[in-house]
Order: sequence, then C-alpha cells, then structure tokens
Amino acid sequence: MTRFAVVCVGVLGLTTGAPLGCTRPPSSIDAGGTSADAGPAPASPERSAGKSEQEKPSAEEECRACNGIWGKHGLRQIAFCNCGTKDADKRCRDGLECEGQCVADDEPEREIVQAGPPPLGYFVGKCSAFAKVFGCRRIIERGAGADPPHDLSKPLQKMCVD
Repeated sequence: MTRFAVVCVGVLGLTTGAPLGCTRPPSSIDAGGTSADAGPAPASPERSAGKSEQEKPSAEEECRACNGIWGKHGLRQIAFCNCGTKDADKRCRDGLECEGQCVADDEPEREIVQAGPPPLGYFVGKCSAFAKVFGCRRIIERGAGADPPHDLSKPLQKMCVD
C-alpha cells in the first residue's frame, strides 16, 4: 500500500488573495514521480485536527504562557504564536499521541509486528517540540496507529509545510 501525504498550505494566493487548497499527488504517481498503486483517501478532519483545538494566544505576552515563539512562521505574513508542547521528544507511532505532530527521522525506527516478507508494522517517531512544524519532514499521521500494519519496506513519505 502506498501512502500519500495530504498537504494543506495555509498561505494566501499571491494574485487572488484566496487561500490555496489541499493538494494530493495523482494516484498513479508517487512522491518520487514513479508509477504506484492508488493510496488511501486524504486524511479525514479527525486525523488532521489536533488533540484539542484550544484557544490560540493572540498576543506576544499570551504566547509566553504556552512556551511559544511569537513571530512569522513559514510563509505566513502575519505574526502568530507557535506554542510549545509538553510531550516533546516522546516516542510515538501515531500523531494522536502528540500535542503537536509525530515526526520520524529520515531513516525512521520501525516496529515490526509481522516479519513478512515484506515486514509489516508501524513507523516510530518523536513528538514535536512545537504545535506547528515547518519544513520537509516525515510526519506520522494522526490515526496511523489504528490502521492495519504498514509495509515497512516502503519509505515513509516526506511532507513539506511552509
């Protein structure tokens, strides 16, 4: 099974001012540009939403209360607070286990539940230090631990968020 990351960019379009939407690679092309079987449907809102959508600090002073960093993050042109998390560096195999996101290394740890071939199981990462993670990372989706074991011989795809 090939997994595709759904990428939502919260940046305003340069010419129209309209928000850009979510994108997903065509089902016949994987992230490396080679032919692949269709992946699962895009992540549901339950998977992409945080554990709890709490009130976000709207001022720099309030940002300190959540151990956050106030400023312009990614491509967004408006300053906002990126709150710190209490579970940074905690081991995770599902994004739901983290306040922020479950981020895997380029060569992620693998938890094998069936030897295979191919080996089946779950990728393992660490919880992010901040609620929002920017750049290109290997993100373990929210709800991934509830999915059947994955083919661990295929790499975990990177997702880029600016």
